[in-house]
Amino acid sequence: MENSPFPRPRILANFAISSEGKIRSVETGISSFSSKEDQKRLIAIRQKCDAILVGRKTFEEEKMTLKTPQNASLLRCVISRSGKIPLQHPLWKSEGGDIHLFVEKISSDLKKLQSQFLNLFIHQFSLQESLTFLLEKLGVSLLLCEGGGELFYSLCEISAVDEIFLTLCGHSLINNSQAPSLTGLSVPYLPQILEFELIDFNPNSNEECFLHYRKKNK
Repeated sequence: MENSPFPRPRILANFAISSEGKIRSVETGISSFSSKEDQKRLIAIRQKCDAILVGRKTFEEEKMTLKTPQNASLLRCVISRSGKIPLQHPLWKSEGGDIHLFVEKISSDLKKLQSQFLNLFIHQFSLQESLTFLLEKLGVSLLLCEGGGELFYSLCEISAVDEIFLTLCGHSLINNSQAPSLTGLSVPYLPQILEFELIDFNPNSNEECFLHYRKKNK
């Protein structure tokens, strides 16, 4: 990626946020407050990408299979520092592109899981190493981050977010301090201010607004 201090794909992030900037409710544990029109937008964004990346907590809580029928070759990637990946999850038996797990420690349970599925690959990498591997070894030039807030924060820490797609759901007010915002819960300030420019503003008929931001070149 041009202007990046290390090799990586171009990275997009997609989130639906409530009127006060929350990305999921505490009660449901999922970001279920956006409309069907927003879900169609998500599929359209997925279609143009080479891979999806999610954090372990979001992957587990939302039972994500990360599949897109219109893009069957889309790589499905999960990252976890702890390596505590749920062994019982709908992803393992779902149809779709190859599955890549990026962990900092490979447990015996993960090795057993890998032996059961030909399309499951496990790598022992940090976040930065994972991004370089996706670009250089798997040919991923466009990567989509779908959450959660902790992963998005970690990408911002290393200035590795190029575009942000937001669906502002003005119809929902979660108003709970335990609900995560775009950068997670109780996180420190980012080491630097990241500046983005608004390149598209599109209200829809469901009291929502589609926003598209692109990182400013310095």
